[in-house]
Amino acid sequence: MSKTADDRATPLGDTLSVARLVRQPRLARVYTHLHDAGPVTVAETTAALELPERTVYDDVETLREAGFASGNGSRPERYEAEPIDLVVGSHDEQQTVDATLVAAVARSATDDDLATFRERHGVDGLATALDHTREYVAGETNHRLVARAMDVSPLEASIVLQALRPLVESGG
Repeated sequence: MSKTADDRATPLGDTLSVARLVRQPRLARVYTHLHDAGPVTVAETTAALELPERTVYDDVETLREAGFASGNGSRPERYEAEPIDLVVGSHDEQQTVDATLVAAVARSATDDDLATFRERHGVDGLATALDHTREYVAGETNHRLVARAMDVSPLEASIVLQALRPLVESGG
């Protein structure tokens, strides 16, 4: 995920980097940990996520190169996530990519319900479900209306709403 001079700090470059992040649940888990617990060391992240240390080093470096994480220069170095707030659109449809969507992708690595939903509907479907979950938590909709809007069964809508609810309530 290293950036070249052509795609550093450009909307297209940011979009491509974010697309890579939301398609890799393990990388999303590392980003989410840095976002929620940061600044943290690689050792702390390794212990919290139960991942190999080399993997965490590689993932943190990938996130740093993409501009999604920064270190403080201390020894041991402590890392934290940089904010993500990107609106991606085509035609009349737009999706917001933020830390909450990345957290949903990260959670799909350990939550069977979210993993199944992501496999069936992709990251776009997960982002749409997250938007509906925000409305659901605010009391603006119910699982049946979400099911109709997403063209899924009421049971599947209820399951994904309940799986995403803690992320929305905690703010990501």
